[in-house]
This record gives sequence, structure tokens and C-alpha cells, in this order.
Amino acid sequence: MHNLELLGHQHNLDTRYLPRIADHMERVGRAAGLPVNQHYEYDLLTTKSQIPGGMIGTLKAQLKMHGMSERYDELMREVAIVREELGYPGMATPFSQLVGIQAVLNMVSGERYKTIPDEVIQYAAGHYGKPVAPVDPDVMDRIMSAARAKQILASPPAQPTIEDLRAQYGTSDDDELILRALVPAAELENMRKAGPVRRDYPLLSSPELKQVAHLMQIAKLPNVELRTPQFEARLRRTPS
Repeated sequence: MHNLELLGHQHNLDTRYLPRIADHMERVGRAAGLPVNQHYEYDLLTTKSQIPGGMIGTLKAQLKMHGMSERYDELMREVAIVREELGYPGMATPFSQLVGIQAVLNMVSGERYKTIPDEVIQYAAGHYGKPVAPVDPDVMDRIMSAARAKQILASPPAQPTIEDLRAQYGTSDDDELILRALVPAAELENMRKAGPVRRDYPLLSSPELKQVAHLMQIAKLPNVELRTPQFEARLRRTPS
């Protein structure tokens, strides 16, 4: 019924009985040792929102903070709507956070797009690149009418050419250029000081592995005695 409603279909079923039936079938499934609550894979709302699994906990925590934990399904619907209105951005960082936070703000404030983060304005202004689909015209008007919009539009991000970047970072090696442009200088310096990643591993003849092999052999014996300066233990395997 949930999927049918998402697709815009109507029905005359009394949905008040469905939770009771679902609870009964969940108890039956658990008693039979079968997996239960696996329906999210088939929920069309998942394909519409495409919210990453890593953000689910964050969104639930935000709802709980505002005393709205029971409205999780409503939030997922709002995420799907916001994503559509913003031109279907790919739901990876930073766009998944951008869409998710806007959806939460729409619910918490009680008025859609009453509060608009700077990042949403930057996205609509094309600072993250051209959206894959047009932003809804009414939503675009609301975004560009936000108090911070004029200030953000007046400060677009720099658009250096590849030659500008090579001159800025003093290298013509593209791999080095990407590192210097994306990794903070202090972290890059620490990485250089650390040297190459270790590629050697203990051989099969190392003392540690020999000791492990010896202990594994001991474990097969019916009696094991362990003594140290602090304590003494005797273990005996009983017949099964």
C-alpha cells in the first residue's frame, strides 16, 4: 500500500488494520527464525530519497532532539521531495547532507524553506557546478529571496585555470597538484615525513607465529597447565 500510494494510485482499503496484521506476521516470522523487517530494500521511498545509510542515524538523532522521532517516515518523504525540487543532486557528500538538512529544517520550522542554509543557496547559485536537472522555479525564488542570498551571490568561488593552480602550488606534476590543492599543507607534510607505507609482513618462521602454532598444538591435549609468577592454572578437558 505504501508503494502504491507513492506511485499516485488510490485504493479503498482500510489501512487502520494493516499495522495489526504487520505485527502479527512479524511475530510469526521471528518464531519461525526468519529475517523480519527487511522491507526497506523494496520501499520505493528509498529509491526516491536515496539517502545514504550513514546519514540515517544523524537524521534520526536530529528528529529526536526536536521531539519528532515518530515522524521519521514523513522526513524521508520530505527528503525525496527536496531532492526532486533541487534538481535531483547525486546523494553523496556534500549533496546528501545539503538535502537532508534542508528537509529537517522544513519539518522543524513548520514552513518549507523558511530557513535555508548557505550551502543550499550556493548549490542553487551553481557554486557546486550545474545541477543535473533544473531547480524548481518556485523553490529557486524562495532560495534567492533568502536574507543571505545577495551576499553569497556577490562572493562566487574562485575559478582558477589549471595554469593558475600550477603557478600557485609550484608544480607541473598533476598528481602532486591534486595533493597540494586538496590536502592541507600540514597533513601533507606529515604524510611525507611518515615515509612509504610498510609492505613487509612477518614470515611464517617468525617467533610469534611459531609460538601460536605451539599453543594450537597444546590446545589439543586433554590437560593444560599454565604457571606465571602471579598465578597458576590447570585446565582439564572432560569427555563430551
